[in-house]
Amino acid sequence: MPDRLTAIPVVDLSHLHIPDLRENVVQTIGRAFEEIGFVYIKTPGVSAMLPPTYSAFSEVFHLPEVVKRKYERAEVGWQRGWAPIGTEEAIFCRIKNIRENLPRKGNQYEWWFIGPEIDPDHHLAKKFFEIYPQNVWPNEVPEFQRVMTALYNKLCGYGPEILSAAGEYIGRPQGHYEEMAKDSPTVMRALYYPAGSKPPLACQHTDINLVTILPPATRSWLFVKPRWARTDDDVWIHAQSSQPDLSLAQVGIQLEHDSAGRYLAADHKVEAPSYPTPEDRFSAALFLHTRSDVTIRPKGPNPVYWVTTAAALLRKTLVDIKILPRY
Repeated sequence: MPDRLTAIPVVDLSHLHIPDLRENVVQTIGRAFEEIGFVYIKTPGVSAMLPPTYSAFSEVFHLPEVVKRKYERAEVGWQRGWAPIGTEEAIFCRIKNIRENLPRKGNQYEWWFIGPEIDPDHHLAKKFFEIYPQNVWPNEVPEFQRVMTALYNKLCGYGPEILSAAGEYIGRPQGHYEEMAKDSPTVMRALYYPAGSKPPLACQHTDINLVTILPPATRSWLFVKPRWARTDDDVWIHAQSSQPDLSLAQVGIQLEHDSAGRYLAADHKVEAPSYPTPEDRFSAALFLHTRSDVTIRPKGPNPVYWVTTAAALLRKTLVDIKILPRY
């Protein structure tokens, strides 16, 4: 590999099960997570799932707003069901707007969150009701539940292999991250950026969780900032491959925290080539989380990272972006 990664590398996770090839995959994922925060993973069969999935997304998001409002769950921070445009306000844009005396404006997309099907009497659902709520499905588009569930399950299947490689690279015990993710509140979000939108589509931000998996969107407007360019506003890497069945795996704040900063939760944004946007954009994002009762103990001394629970770290971030109220 070059001295500095300037492009997102590609890995085949199936090579983790071939002894002679495993080390190369571990090294590629680890270095990409350190330097860029993103790696491409081969996800066979995912591209074929996307046209019917995004078609169902379109049907749901083009329902009348009065219908979609029936499925809004503000009481759990919109972590299930539908959320309107502007619900989420990235910290970067909020600070920038305050400094420049500009009007406050949230991200210009609607979303729909789903998570694991969990019994409401389960001890995790009772203790962390905002994090393990029940799923909400639109009666008007029954196909939506089928395609969302299928894609959720497909993408979840890549999580243990990514986590295994990430843990091995930094010397975590075998199974460390996989155990943290068992019974976790892993969620998937359907996203809709309407035609005619103006910035910010998705303002510069990092993700909350362990690892995010992003299959290709309908429009390749995603950009990421590598660690070596954090202080250079002009340097961004385009982050959607033209090859089929390539998805992105991305470091989240929980993984950065546990690694004491060895891994980078990279800043990324969605930015169109022109505004108002000429067409709709649909995408999906799987947010693989740590189980909420897990204590995250950062690997190695670093005053920036502290011992905390996954639930506390998640809630802090949701409060920071104005999704949940402070107690």
